Amino acid sequence: MKGIFPVVKEDLFPQQNV
Repeated sequence: MKGIFPVVKEDLFPQQNV
């Protein structure tokens, strides 16, 4: 998902980036 929707992933799961 990170490669497909990097912007959406950070928008929906900003804490998952940590």
